[in-house]
Amino acid sequence: MRKHISVKIISILSAFVMAIFMFAGCADKGNGEGGSTSSNPFTTTTRGDVEGGTHIYNVGTTNEDFITNGKTEYVVVLPDDADYYEQTAFNEFSTFISEATGAVFESVRDSELTDEQIAGDGKYISIGDTAIFRAANIALDKSEFGDGGFIIKTVGKKIILTGATQYSTGTLYAVYELLHQLVNFEVYTADVITYDTVSTIKLPAFDIKDIPDFPWRVVNTGMTCTDTTTASRMRMNYNRSPGSTTFQMTLGGATHHTMQHLIPAADYRESNPEWFAKNAPESGEIQHCYTCRGDELQFKLFVGTTVEKLKAETIAQPNAKFANLGQADMPYWCNCDECTEVRETYGANSAAVILWMNEVSEQYYAWLNEEYPERDVTLSIFAYHDTTEAPAVKDANGEYQAVNGLHLENGVTVMYAPIEANRIDSMYYDDTNLPDNNSRYTEILKGWQVVADSISLWIYGTNYATDAWITPYNAFNAIQDNYKFAKENNVYWFQYQRRNSNSDKNGVGFMNLAAYLDSKFGWNVNADYNTLVNNYFNAVYGPAAQTMLGYFNALRAQFAVIENNGYFSRMGETNYVEAEYWPEPLLKQYIAMCDKALAEIEPLRESGDAMYDIYKEQIVLESIGPRFMLIEFYGLNYHQSELLEMKTEFKSDIIDVGITQTAEIATATVGELYKKWGV
Repeated sequence: MRKHISVKIISILSAFVMAIFMFAGCADKGNGEGGSTSSNPFTTTTRGDVEGGTHIYNVGTTNEDFITNGKTEYVVVLPDDADYYEQTAFNEFSTFISEATGAVFESVRDSELTDEQIAGDGKYISIGDTAIFRAANIALDKSEFGDGGFIIKTVGKKIILTGATQYSTGTLYAVYELLHQLVNFEVYTADVITYDTVSTIKLPAFDIKDIPDFPWRVVNTGMTCTDTTTASRMRMNYNRSPGSTTFQMTLGGATHHTMQHLIPAADYRESNPEWFAKNAPESGEIQHCYTCRGDELQFKLFVGTTVEKLKAETIAQPNAKFANLGQADMPYWCNCDECTEVRETYGANSAAVILWMNEVSEQYYAWLNEEYPERDVTLSIFAYHDTTEAPAVKDANGEYQAVNGLHLENGVTVMYAPIEANRIDSMYYDDTNLPDNNSRYTEILKGWQVVADSISLWIYGTNYATDAWITPYNAFNAIQDNYKFAKENNVYWFQYQRRNSNSDKNGVGFMNLAAYLDSKFGWNVNADYNTLVNNYFNAVYGPAAQTMLGYFNALRAQFAVIENNGYFSRMGETNYVEAEYWPEPLLKQYIAMCDKALAEIEPLRESGDAMYDIYKEQIVLESIGPRFMLIEFYGLNYHQSELLEMKTEFKSDIIDVGITQTAEIATATVGELYKKWGV
């Protein structure tokens, strides 16, 4: 059951934290030229504000009563045919405003209002595309607002709020902002939602226009991928939950690496072997041959079959707005003569996919525009593994030019996923004089910008080392700067891949904090990092906030030491889950800090406060990493009976906090860990 609390935000800064700050601030990362860059664990942003966002907030006061002593005369108006987001917006508003103020808001439909009521100055809250909204003559440009932007406007005594598109998440987001303005509503995790409790509110004078910095914002955590309610409340797009509300189209049941599911080898390889990579294995992840071995008829059949399958999925998913026709998640590419020739002609494997996709998108959009002119669906391909490089080269002036004029047509976006990039530092970390810099990956992006009109970016805030998902990880050096980098490069879709299973609500290593920051920076890249972090710790840890913030910063200080000793995070990186990086006394210190935090919330348990269990879960979650490493690295230092007790308690706690995987691979389950430990 979700709990809702009212939190008074306070500033957190302790002598302990300051001590860590002073220690860590001395650490430098050499650049090979006698210079240095700061590795201060408290510094996450090196760039100033990024221009171009639209977040206009003009909020004044009026003398009109909105809620008085827990009562209201206001009525919510919905369209007669209210869609999922409009109806959900009302449900969410009525639930939370009632809990915060005691006021009960009734709803009516458009058809229940007279022309005089629509045009008059009655006390109404208009949600979505209502007659009241249309009568107000408020112009919203769909191309500007996209799916997530919204307005909130006070017109006389009415409050009008809506997004700009049909079936718009913007309308739902507008309600969450209205709640924030009225009662300081804020969502930190699935279980921690805060608001003020008040009984009287005057009608505010709203003139708000807010458009997210990225039209689509996705974060790979269970809390934001598959928990659709929490994702929406955090103003995130979710793409792993099947059903009519998911914005991303599933193709053959998959969302990203879709081609092997849309055109599966099991169904087509025997009859159309030309559609599949010449060097593909007999089973497993099968790549396609996008030249169809040079056979023009087979190429047309491959394109046509893909389009027909895509049409069927479009019809079956009437509210989907995005479809990625992505290759298999394996680092190999077809080595047939025809694919090799395309690569040599254009300088990149991706050229074959572009030529194929141009044919697919041409046929698909011709059909879509004729049959469903009101639908707006964006298609996408991957720039990933063997298709990372763009078919572009620098000219004599150092400017990128598309090879032979090749261009990704029809507004198709390219999903650039630089999996080999350094993930500890941001994409701005591109000075070639610095070690482990990301210059190669920023250059690749520049190449894609001349080949495609739309760029999407998939960034990794994770690693794939053994047991990585139940140990700490420094996801925080790069987080805000990567969002700023994406904004400056006009990214359409921004996706941050985090570390926990998409089915797990929680993630070790303060991944819930990372998801909260993602939700804020994905909306506004210039949001204040320190304010967000302080607010989060106060809300999520309550009386233990100061201790847990100290623990968080202590971990980051240790990562600064590890990173300055040469560790960085990318695909195939050195495993940082090693005893040399985590001395036994340090792990015990972390565990002691978590124990102190548990002691600080103990009075809540004794008084029967419902927040005790929520605070406890989040504290225990962050104890998992050091406890695991203490057992793994230093278990022999403990008596057998004591070690068994440590393992047994660990198992009980990791079950309670809902962690199921120790790493990304399917076989890396906590069940396998229990077997290994004999518990």
